[in-house]
Amino acid sequence: MPDTHSLRQPDVKGHYNKVADNFDDYFAEIHDSQLQSVVEKIDLQPHHLMVDVGSGTCRFAEQVHKFAQLQKPIICVEPFPEMLAKAKGRKGVLPVLRGGEEFFNDASLCDWFDRVLFIQSYHHLKDPSSVLQNIERSLRPGGICSIWNLTTHSCFERFTRVTTAKLYSSSRHEETYRLLQQANLKVERSNVLLTYDLTKAKLYSMLRGRFITNLYELTDQEIEDGIDKLEKNDFKSLQEDDVIENKATYLVIQGTKLNSINNNMNS
Repeated sequence: MPDTHSLRQPDVKGHYNKVADNFDDYFAEIHDSQLQSVVEKIDLQPHHLMVDVGSGTCRFAEQVHKFAQLQKPIICVEPFPEMLAKAKGRKGVLPVLRGGEEFFNDASLCDWFDRVLFIQSYHHLKDPSSVLQNIERSLRPGGICSIWNLTTHSCFERFTRVTTAKLYSSSRHEETYRLLQQANLKVERSNVLLTYDLTKAKLYSMLRGRFITNLYELTDQEIEDGIDKLEKNDFKSLQEDDVIENKATYLVIQGTKLNSINNNMNS
């Protein structure tokens, strides 16, 4: 008998093809809340050259470039043309239609970048060990690879309590930490809590549009049933334009490239 759960799971390409038209709308409040925290966490300076892996429509990269007053465009690595098509006309970005594996596999990229950023995109890597090894080669001494993993999302968690949708998996966090160490990077981790507001109508639109891949395990009817339960319970007193505060926690795992002297001392 076929696994009906797996049959509901689209490939990653299918998800991003479908979500591309609404991606900027779905993630506007999320990206706005992330902006200052990301720039401060990676200590982004105007002279830095940065790569944003899984950059999507490059909207967030454009925001980062302006906020940090970067002198060079952010290299936006994104494998899906439907997403990059939305980047047309954005300032301060250099879109590259490639996946992370292909991009960093270029052996000519040595001591090249100051910052490499993954925000909710690292889990798409098929061979993270090789990618991180290549990133270490491509970083300048003192360069940082910063991996942001969403671990809690209060509005989505309310939805999981009334449906069979799954919460975010933490199974790869320890592996990520270990692989960064194996790539000869100095590793640290911390939690970042962000808050932002969503209207009830916006939240329902995001759920119906399957703004995250976790929602593909549900049928359209199961999503509607879940929204109906929220409407009759948690949000029964709210109007469509009423605001719901959302709290999101990110586990940030960062690896810093040491200079060659320090690497030799630590080996």
